[in-house]
Amino acid sequence: QFPAMRWLAPIQALNNFSTTMLQQLDLTVEHSNLTKFRDNFKDEKGIIFPTPYLSTSDVLIESFEESLPISYAIQTGSVEAKRVLARIGIKMFLKMVFEDNFIHGDLHPGNMLLSRDHDKTVVVLDVGMTTSLHPEQQKIFYPLLKSFITQDYTDVCRRLLHDAPLNDCLDPELFVSEMSGLVRSVAETRIKLGDLDVSSLILHFFRLLQKHHVQLESRFVSTIVSVLVLEGVGRSLDPDLDILAEAAPFLR
Repeated sequence: QFPAMRWLAPIQALNNFSTTMLQQLDLTVEHSNLTKFRDNFKDEKGIIFPTPYLSTSDVLIESFEESLPISYAIQTGSVEAKRVLARIGIKMFLKMVFEDNFIHGDLHPGNMLLSRDHDKTVVVLDVGMTTSLHPEQQKIFYPLLKSFITQDYTDVCRRLLHDAPLNDCLDPELFVSEMSGLVRSVAETRIKLGDLDVSSLILHFFRLLQKHHVQLESRFVSTIVSVLVLEGVGRSLDPDLDILAEAAPFLR
């Protein structure tokens, strides 16, 4: 009855959402995720994940990390402190993607705080939702993300189209032009914290998919949105942030 809905992959999206929500309702999963993140970042300076002590499916006891909203650093921090924090956040995400294949699935500004006990240190919260890519997904997604980081947005969109699980696009060049224009408009804007309307961005994104009859892997979409949000936070802290330079060690 609603043929256009097939391009939004509602069944796949609902299944993924259901799995994610059920995992988040079980706090032993968050305990396990905290343990893994702490192990992955044990040698990294400037990043703290709370220490989990005890959990059941309904209760999680973890360390209290004295901290402030990241917006406090944006408003009151020194130029050097903000520059350091921006690089910490970007490198953290790149490590999650390219080294660990264990990615925080809800990495928005409310889940990244500024530690009051440790200088130039980010506290990362709410790790109940994570993403990992299967080997075949990695083969598709890593080149796509590298194109995004190197700001080749046309190549990003060509890859999205080429690797789409369902594709009945009648005008591939128009799809690439319109989708790359959307991605470029966000990525090349120095977004201030709170100025990025993520819901409108996602709505516009899915309208283009629907218009051109293209269905994408939902894990890719959520991770790309995380990249856009994190880049916006990074540029709010440091307008001169060179993401390509920060990503270079991971792209070799």
